[in-house]
Amino acid sequence: MDKERYNLLQKVVVVAIGIVVSFGAVRHSWGLPMVTVLLGIVVLITMRRQVTDVLHDERTVAIRAKAASRTLGYVTALTGFLGIALVELSYRGFTEYRSVGYAFAYQANAILVVYALFVWYYGRQMGD
Repeated sequence: MDKERYNLLQKVVVVAIGIVVSFGAVRHSWGLPMVTVLLGIVVLITMRRQVTDVLHDERTVAIRAKAASRTLGYVTALTGFLGIALVELSYRGFTEYRSVGYAFAYQANAILVVYALFVWYYGRQMGD
């Protein structure tokens, strides 16, 4: 299978998974979406193994690493800011937002801890 055909089939599988998950959310049923996601993962892995073209090279790896780093930074910062804002709103009369705000703040801190651990681990592995 060539790269273009794989990309087309990958998009079809992802759209089908999205439709079934949406249907399951509307029907308040998670059995069918869970089975569909697992089946979709198996189909994607099987299709990827049949590709004869090169799917990833050094350029793709570098682009994805930069995108992942930027995404992690922005999402962590926005999650922390949203947590602080919700906690602050809870002191201004919206008391039901306090626990959600703390959850966001703790989540941002947990993400930072996991990120720091991976930076330390890979730094040691690669001789930094």
